[in-house]
Amino acid sequence: MKHTSWFKMFLILTVIIIICSPLNALDSSWTKISESNGISSYSRQTSSGGIYEIYSTGMVNAPIASVEAVLRDVSARPQYVYGCAETSYANIPGLKNTADIHYVYNKTNMPGFLSDRDCIVKSVWTIDRSSGTVYCSSESIKSSYRLAAGVVRMPRAVSQYTLIPRGAGKTIVICRALADPGGNIPSFVINLFTKSLGSNMIVGIRKMSAKAKYQNAQIITATPSEQQIAME
Repeated sequence: MKHTSWFKMFLILTVIIIICSPLNALDSSWTKISESNGISSYSRQTSSGGIYEIYSTGMVNAPIASVEAVLRDVSARPQYVYGCAETSYANIPGLKNTADIHYVYNKTNMPGFLSDRDCIVKSVWTIDRSSGTVYCSSESIKSSYRLAAGVVRMPRAVSQYTLIPRGAGKTIVICRALADPGGNIPSFVINLFTKSLGSNMIVGIRKMSAKAKYQNAQIITATPSEQQIAME
């Protein structure tokens, strides 16, 4: 009888783990493209002219508060985001930066034969208090803020970071992103650059979160996530 009860409990726990797995959100439209350094990456084609959306997940050996602090440190992004030339808060009339909503200017260096790209994104931070999971969703907005000659304003840039606490000092980081740089760049060229975007981001977050300035961070995000609201 005891063995039967233990087996039932084991099955229940197994189902919970499968349901809560970050990869459970992926359907058959996703194709695995790489597995290295403990980071799994996937891609799928979108309706945006054949440009791929990417999804990467990996463990970061740092508390979730430290990882959140890294991602919130907007000015530090050129230190770990490949090709990032500048990132700063955008002060746009009528749009207010708050603790959990940020408007951010991002400029990306392109190879010498291409014009640099930039965009303005709205980033929204939310938290599911029941699980401790933190989300940061960003999407580009139309704005004339800092339009510059010779720099192409990206028509679309979308990303979502999901930070899942996994015990003391460990965080699963999921990076999901889609970027359309605009111009006349063929989609296969864009996909060559973006296929390693997610894995490179997680590697960069690993290095940054180990820095002393992020070690004593506290969770800042306070806005309830949709998951949290649904439970209340």
